[in-house]
Amino acid sequence: MKSTPSSRAPSTKGSTPGVNVLPLEAIVDLAVPLEIAGAKSGKLKMRYPTVRDRMDAEEATETDAENELFLLARLTGLAPDDFRDMHLGDYRKCQVALGKFMGGQ
Repeated sequence: MKSTPSSRAPSTKGSTPGVNVLPLEAIVDLAVPLEIAGAKSGKLKMRYPTVRDRMDAEEATETDAENELFLLARLTGLAPDDFRDMHLGDYRKCQVALGKFMGGQ
């Protein structure tokens, strides 16, 4: 019997609703819109981190939590305080996107 390619859609096992990680960026759907540059936004765009981003975060921070805030701010163009005031569920989505960029599932 000849084998044929599967027509099934790719598995979404392990995916997180509201987080779409593309090769060079992630789009995070926010439950609570943020005010960015005077306008409310329900989506947050995060670019792929570089080695420089990671090294700068290590040099600039003392704790893991500060390191993560530094990276999230750098990758989104927001200030660390924007993340401190973010809805915790939305922050978790940002953590998931960052983890996927860093090689996690």
